[in-house]
Amino acid sequence: MNTFVVPPLHGPTTGGTRYNRGLLDALERLGERPEQLSLEQARRAVGEPRTRTMWIDSLWLEELPGLARRASARWRIGLLTRALPTLFPRSSHATATVERSLVTPILRRPR
Repeated sequence: MNTFVVPPLHGPTTGGTRYNRGLLDALERLGERPEQLSLEQARRAVGEPRTRTMWIDSLWLEELPGLARRASARWRIGLLTRALPTLFPRSSHATATVERSLVTPILRRPR
């Protein structure tokens, strides 16, 4: 299971919130069922003995080491960052290609 520790998706609209909402919606369209947790929920959940991959929003970068230390051995923890379109000025196709190259391997991992 992919778990995303992100600010509320229906909270204030920011670039990060729009990105996170779009990412989770895209994963659902691909047949995934991503889980969304608040930071406080993630702090409680990391000790659970189930297999899970947790993506921490870069907004909470300083929390990542502590969550990783407390995580069950069956967890994988990563940092969720955004690819800004300005980094890929040629076209939106280039941005979509980069995002697919980052997300596809995650979806293909054994569960």
